Amino acid sequence: MSPLCSGCRITALALSLSLAATGCSVFAAPGSTPDATGKAPAAATEMLLPALLVSPSDPATRRVLLAALHDLLGDRSITLADDAFAKASELVLERARPPGEAGRYATGREMTPPIRVRLLTAGGRCILERADTRARVNVGAARCRALPAP
Repeated sequence: MSPLCSGCRITALALSLSLAATGCSVFAAPGSTPDATGKAPAAATEMLLPALLVSPSDPATRRVLLAALHDLLGDRSITLADDAFAKASELVLERARPPGEAGRYATGREMTPPIRVRLLTAGGRCILERADTRARVNVGAARCRALPAP
């Protein structure tokens, strides 16, 4: 192993442990760890395709989508639009801006970058992937369809 990659395994393990400690479901290797539904994530040989939800406004779909987002991002308050993942396979989640003096939104206070989450499909399953960490969770009983090729 080259000196450049000597800490790669330790770094990946530390990242997995810290994400797991925050409540995220982390998959060390695709196909190796089942999620809460008992289904394994997409196997390494399955092609992950960008996807859209089949019934984005269905209450059951919204419940499993929010549960999967909580698994992926930890215990955060998340507000989704009714058409989340209906028109695009990626969401950009930003923190709510804290109000400043006189109740107006303060500018320049929130320095945390937004989180990008992608909806993917493989083997008939819907999968959420956090873009920056590549952490993935299955979206339970939600149904999705692959985006048509451009």
